Amino acid sequence: MKIFLVIFLIVVFALNTSAKNFPSSNQIALIKKIVKEVHVKKTADAQIENAKVGVSLSDGGQVITKSKSLAIIILTKDKSLLTVRENSILNIYQRKEGRGLNTSTNIEKGVITFKVEKQNVEDGFEFVTPSAVASIRGTSGVLDVDSTETDILLEEGEVFVQSKFDPSKNATLNGGKKLVINVDGNIEIQDLDENDKKKIDDAKKTNTKKLNIITPYGILEIEYLTN
Repeated sequence: MKIFLVIFLIVVFALNTSAKNFPSSNQIALIKKIVKEVHVKKTADAQIENAKVGVSLSDGGQVITKSKSLAIIILTKDKSLLTVRENSILNIYQRKEGRGLNTSTNIEKGVITFKVEKQNVEDGFEFVTPSAVASIRGTSGVLDVDSTETDILLEEGEVFVQSKFDPSKNATLNGGKKLVINVDGNIEIQDLDENDKKKIDDAKKTNTKKLNIITPYGILEIEYLTN
């Protein structure tokens, strides 16, 4: 009898250990690429740690980028891509609603480049900022966020935007245009100009190069973003 008990405990221990080595079933996104200094919280209750490629984010996960840094995350449900540019903070959540999944990304500050794949009818995707809620079905562009204003530069597709504090203040933004909304819910829409297009192009830069400079004190390595 004791032999069977020992075998049973060994099997249970092995199964528990193996389960810890597999990704959680509620993972929302994976870190695909990092440049320089990036920190993450894997879940809402987790500790902040240095980001690594392949780390998964679950409900309440957070990405924090420092100066001259970036992180690219890929959503597990549809392979949508979000690039978190330097000095940005992004939180990600996901809820099951009926037969669909509603993904919400809360951007506290910074610049986010997005390429969101077309959502299934039962699914939803939204960006939440200090001033706005932007609902997306499938599109690409750039968000520039601070505590008082949200700028959305849309390359293609369509986005429904409403004030975070007064949903009656809203507008639909189409590709090729820019929307600015402040915390009071005031909305302005205009065509993308050359500066806006350059901003989009710059926000897409994710490749890096390294430059080694020989100094009297040793070799200084400089890493910088390029096209």
